[in-house]
Amino acid sequence: MVTTDPETQAMASLRDAVTKVPRAALRELDRLDEQFPRGQFSEERGWLRVRSLVNLQEIGAARAASTRFYERFPDSPLGERVESLTGQHRPMPPPF
Repeated sequence: MVTTDPETQAMASLRDAVTKVPRAALRELDRLDEQFPRGQFSEERGWLRVRSLVNLQEIGAARAASTRFYERFPDSPLGERVESLTGQHRPMPPPF
């Protein structure tokens, strides 16, 4: 019998909700961020938050979420997806 942890189970349904019911997905993202602030899917949840906001056409909020994403995950490979959704570029690292 395969058992999955609660965070993994929640993420499975969340991925689908981002497209189909983005407002509900945002509520679930808030709940998961509170329940698992440093969970194994924190980075993916940041990206899903941006996607949900874009799907709701809340572009200003999506750009604000992308700024938080870049601050928290500056080297994330998901950064390219965030940039493609919002047009907001990753901040450049400071010079030496």
